[in-house]
Amino acid sequence: MSSESPGAARPPRARPALWACLAAGFATLFDATVITYAAPAVSSSLGGSTAGVQWLLASFSLTFGLGLIPSGRLGDVYGRRRLFLAGLAVFLAGGAAAVTAPTVAVLVAARFVQGLGAGIISAQVLGVIQDLFAGAARLRALAAYTAVGGLAGVLGPVLAAVLLGAVGADTAWRLVLLTPLPLIVAAFVLGWLRRCRRRSPRAPWAP
Repeated sequence: MSSESPGAARPPRARPALWACLAAGFATLFDATVITYAAPAVSSSLGGSTAGVQWLLASFSLTFGLGLIPSGRLGDVYGRRRLFLAGLAVFLAGGAAAVTAPTVAVLVAARFVQGLGAGIISAQVLGVIQDLFAGAARLRALAAYTAVGGLAGVLGPVLAAVLLGAVGADTAWRLVLLTPLPLIVAAFVLGWLRRCRRRSPRAPWAP
């Protein structure tokens, strides 16, 4: 007899969802880490004031909390896959606006949008792991998510330092903020695949 609970997803069905969550988790944590290192280059490139830079550093965290609190419950009601994809789309839109921002004000606004998307994503990631895995498999999934966060925290500053030292300030910070966006696209594609859906009465990963 299987040791897994009846509601637990089989590994082949759950694995694509986990990879999507790990890619999104890495991207959002990486993005939150590198902005501190990119801020001086932003100020030099766009001529932002001290207040503008402070808003730049705080904006992501402010809306992250706003997105995190209600979106977990919304995922329960409307399906985690739907909220996950919505969060990725919001984050990607904010990221595209941030990379191309012509002024500090536009960049700060874009970071507000990204923070909101990251909060929505993070709530769904933890919920998906809770719903799709049980027992030891859940512990391994949570460990993988924790490891991805640690890796993002280490690689973020290193990559930011390399880019900021290799190219001019105006290009460097844009490249730093661009770096996590391909992972967001990859997570969106994985999340969109039908095989990522869980078939159960609750169907929390279903659209």
